Amino acid sequence: MSTLSGQKIKDKFGNLLHVEGGVTSTTKNVEDGTGDATALKLSTSTVEVNGTLNFTSTPATASSEQTALLINGSDDVVKRELGTFAFLPYEDKVILRQEAAVSLTGTFQAMTFASIDNTDPDTSYQFGDSTAYTGLNTSARPSANGVYRMDVALQFTGISNAEIEIQIRVGGTAIASDKRSKGAGIDESMISFYYAKYLSSGDTIDVVCRVNSGSATLAAGSAFEILKLG
Repeated sequence: MSTLSGQKIKDKFGNLLHVEGGVTSTTKNVEDGTGDATALKLSTSTVEVNGTLNFTSTPATASSEQTALLINGSDDVVKRELGTFAFLPYEDKVILRQEAAVSLTGTFQAMTFASIDNTDPDTSYQFGDSTAYTGLNTSARPSANGVYRMDVALQFTGISNAEIEIQIRVGGTAIASDKRSKGAGIDESMISFYYAKYLSSGDTIDVVCRVNSGSATLAAGSAFEILKLG
């Protein structure tokens, strides 16, 4: 930075910043000596920036502070106390959808999941950490220990007089199951239930279905959702 010491005003006036008429209660442009306005406006109570606000160095990081600076509808900077819930991580969740309709037999068959694509209405979906679940073909494996909620919402067609059995399994062992019987003349049914369990990293989770009597088809789009609770 050059000094003005020993310089004549007539030679350096263009470098001097000033507020025309002095600072008042109304914001005014801070100008250089040739009348060019800067991105800064001042008043006796307000500092206004008409442009991009940059920091020479990154501000310090606070791990416990819950006060945030926000922009209101008048483009004023305001503060707000957010609370701890504002900083909770995004949920690690997958919604795995049956890829194609499949006719059930008397032997348990695992759901076959459509590929992950959050932009396609006919696929499966994943939210949060993209590596939170692996596999995702006929099973899912969580990448971290924790408590998980597992929801099934399965649609069946052609189920007249069929007894349908569904299981959520971890490592091939059923942890939750449901059976549903329907009488003659009823062609479709939706079966849903959930279960919560502590799972270890790498546990294999799947959903299997079978008919113990009669016949039924598991409809495409039937869903199995896994959500990490903590």
